[in-house]
Amino acid sequence: MNLLRNTAKFAMSITADYINKGDTVVDATVGNGNDALALSRLVGETGKVYGFDIQPLALMRASEFLMQNEAPSEIELVYNGHEEMDRHISEEVSAIVFNLGYLPSGEKQITTTADITALNKAIDMIKADGIVTVVMYPGHPAGKIEKDKVLEWGNSLDKGIYHCAYISMINQPENAPCIMLVTKKK
Repeated sequence: MNLLRNTAKFAMSITADYINKGDTVVDATVGNGNDALALSRLVGETGKVYGFDIQPLALMRASEFLMQNEAPSEIELVYNGHEEMDRHISEEVSAIVFNLGYLPSGEKQITTTADITALNKAIDMIKADGIVTVVMYPGHPAGKIEKDKVLEWGNSLDKGIYHCAYISMINQPENAPCIMLVTKKK
């Protein structure tokens, strides 16, 4: 598979290096469940995946998808915004994945927003050598605003505590999907 053709899968391939069997991980924007399934396979039967979404349709689709594909780990789907994840998770996590934008095949006017509250909580929740992965889609107006604010936030992170990288396709339009990765050094 050509990972450069699918930004979310490329981001997950990087995230996978930060996850071990038995870990706890988070799909902050569960959508149709693709990232939750990939995370479940990475943490295995002894691991746990939390998945958050504000749309009942997304949680229903994800639940069905995860059952059909026999997700191996315990998965807790939570009907709540990712900015509330710290209220539902008490353990330290290895990875938190954000796939921003709107639900594929859903209502395109319902999008994630540029509120960085969830990102601040995410970097506090990950363990040392953990990762927060953010896939952004600036091809729609809300996505462009969101990308700008997320990158501004990433640029402001304390370099003594975090490494932050930004990946974009340099030969594609400016509105092509892109990735921000944050790891905690200590």
